[in-house]
Amino acid sequence: MHLIQIPATEGADGVSPLVRLWPEIAPLLTKAVEASRGVTSLEFEFEELRALRKQLWVIIVEDGEKKITAAGITSLQDHPGGLKVANIEMLGGENMKAWFSLKDQFENWAKNEGRSEVRMFARKGWARELPDYKIRAYVMSKTL
Repeated sequence: MHLIQIPATEGADGVSPLVRLWPEIAPLLTKAVEASRGVTSLEFEFEELRALRKQLWVIIVEDGEKKITAAGITSLQDHPGGLKVANIEMLGGENMKAWFSLKDQFENWAKNEGRSEVRMFARKGWARELPDYKIRAYVMSKTL
């Protein structure tokens, strides 16, 4: 299993890996977008990735052939008080529990990007799987 960041910049053929792989990756993120309840859309996320404001990650499993089994979108944020954060905004795909073995790779990337903290937008159940991550706030809403 491998964690790979997918470049949004054009390759030698004039097409970015993001554009080439998006039809395969987008369905993996559909449930995460639906869980946002209208905050985002696949189209918006694709444009943010193309504009280099966000990063696309995939998990590839090699079982005879390489297969993308999961995907995630992250962003880097600089706060006015000096805090620099890597945000994990959405994840989707198969075999979630196996992904956690790759979190050190992402955290090392974040450190190399000058980040001092990783934040994750997730459902409550993810806290069980990530005991070294702390719940810092709750988001409350009321449908009107």
